[in-house]
This record gives sequence, C-alpha cells and structure tokens, in this order.
Amino acid sequence: MNKSVIIKRITACALPFAVIPLMYFSAVFVIRNITLPPCIYYTTAHIYCPGCGFTRAVEALMRGDVLLSLRQNPLLIIGMVLLAVYYIGFLVRAFGGSLKIKFLHSTGILWASLIFLSVFTVLRNVIPAFAPV
Repeated sequence: MNKSVIIKRITACALPFAVIPLMYFSAVFVIRNITLPPCIYYTTAHIYCPGCGFTRAVEALMRGDVLLSLRQNPLLIIGMVLLAVYYIGFLVRAFGGSLKIKFLHSTGILWASLIFLSVFTVLRNVIPAFAPV
C-alpha cells in the first residue's frame, strides 16, 4: 500500500478527534471571554436574520440541551447533520469507496439552501414560534 494512501486514511479517521475538541474549546473561549455585538438587523429593523439565536443555540448544545438549541436556531443542528454527511462521504472516499450522492456536489443543493434560508427567515419573523427565545 502506498504511503500517501495510509497517511490519507489516518488523517481521515483522526480528523474528528482534532476538530471537535478545538471547536468546543473555541466556543467556550468565545462565550466566556468575548462579548459579541447584537444582531444589526434586529437592533435596527427588529427583523430576525437567519443567524439570530445562533450563539444561544451553541450554548444550549454545549449544555446538552438539544431541544433548546433547536428552538434558538435549528440551522446549527441542520448544519451539523450536513457536515456529518459530507464527512462520511470523505471517509468512504479515503478508503477507496464511492458514494452515489451527487446532489451534495451540485448547484441544486446551493439553490435549495438559498430558498430554505429565505423561507426560514420569513417564517421566523411572521410566526412567533420560530423566533429565538
């Protein structure tokens, strides 16, 4: 077996063990030590943007409260699921397999994401149940 293939496979397997703790400790540092500015959209126009409640969603997820995290901003959980799907595809390709999930690398997923974000933004401003707590 080629040495570069072995390094690629080890890197693919070790990636979450390096990235997840780094992300966790970075989030803890930011939440404890840095005061983030308020959302400019909400402070000026009282409109919730797609990112409103994201920091509170991260805090709730770090405490283990998944439902509150979903309530604050479901885009965090959706993004984590999509990231896991992409990582599984990366892992399968690193070990020589192939996935037949072509829609993840198409422009259709970008357009679907844009439409979803637009609808999500409108709904969270119209329906109070979708607004962050």
